[in-house]
Parts: sequence; C-alpha cells; structure tokens
Amino acid sequence: MYQAVIFDVDGTLVDSNDAHAQAWVFATSESGRRVEFSRVRPLIGIGAAKLIDSTARGISSSTTICRLSNAACRSAPRSG
Repeated sequence: MYQAVIFDVDGTLVDSNDAHAQAWVFATSESGRRVEFSRVRPLIGIGAAKLIDSTARGISSSTTICRLSNAACRSAPRSG
C-alpha cells in the first residue's frame, strides 16, 4: 500500500517541456506536416487546441485535432 503520492503538476520536480515539445513535433509529422521543435517549444503549456492552431494552420477538423493530440500523448514521456 502506498504511503504517499507526489504530483508534479506544473513541472516543479521534473521539467518535461522539451519532451512534450518533441511529442508534438512527432505527432505533427505523423499527420504529414513538418513543424520545427523551436516553433513548438515556446508554446508548451497553452493547451492542445491553441498549440495546434498555432503550428498547423489549416487543420480545422476536430477529428484531426483529436488525432494529433492523441499522437502527442502516446509519444509523451511516461514516469514510473
């Protein structure tokens, strides 16, 4: 049984922003678009919909947005 749980909600303990940016670069490349890491990295933290809007202009289908978001989640770092 666990005695304690530690949550790192805002990156205080582990800075995973670079890994999340890489996950988004991978996800957009899976959709046939090339987005540079340097363009994605400053946008980490603004939310998936805004990040996609800022980096993948022309994507308007909510299905495509969900697919990109899911691809980024699959390639994001896991702890444990």
